Amino acid sequence: MVRCLSQAVKPVASVIIPAFGERSLLDKCLDALQHHTTDIEVIVIDNGMGWDITADAVVHNPENKCYAVACNQGSTLAHSDILVMLNMDTEVQPDWLPPLLAPFDDPEIAMTGPRIVHPAGDLQTAGIRTWHGGGSAGGEEIKQDLPTRDVDGVTGACMCVRKSVYDALGGMHAGYWAGNDDVDLCLAVREAGYRIRYVQESQIQHIEGASGAARWVRVHENVALLNQRWGNR
Repeated sequence: MVRCLSQAVKPVASVIIPAFGERSLLDKCLDALQHHTTDIEVIVIDNGMGWDITADAVVHNPENKCYAVACNQGSTLAHSDILVMLNMDTEVQPDWLPPLLAPFDDPEIAMTGPRIVHPAGDLQTAGIRTWHGGGSAGGEEIKQDLPTRDVDGVTGACMCVRKSVYDALGGMHAGYWAGNDDVDLCLAVREAGYRIRYVQESQIQHIEGASGAARWVRVHENVALLNQRWGNR
């Protein structure tokens, strides 16, 4: 398993992986981290699957607590100043992490996200575009292959965020169920006065939707909550 060099060495990032669905996806995710990353800690939140998991820290929830709650649980165990929220159905690619960490040298940057591709290699998303007005709030994934730049938000499939900012904002809103939680957090980060950076030089693969039907059971409730919290802001 990927570990920092010693217990005395602070990890450069704490990677938090909520685990639910098909076990082989988690194994591939962890294997990619092992091959393409050093000096990190890996925190896996088992959302009711009961799996035997080897990582720097593992939390076993008796049931599926959803993505937002799992990420918040992982944050409480993290030792790094930078959190990486990572979906289980992803595989990081070579040299993915250093470009994501570099923007944090600027204190105005609180969040970064990579170029995300489908397993076939074609672009899946290059950040999130949000909009306001008319009593509604929303977000859509950017499908255009953009250069590194500031964006409205980045997707929860892989997002890096300063732990200090994440904790100050109260983490992800636990009222969402596997959707819009990432958009909500991005809106909160920007409202707090920070910038979000999309980093084209960092790349991960994402299957998308591999968690199955559980991903979609509260879509309407998620949209309603996002509008309630942000529609008039």
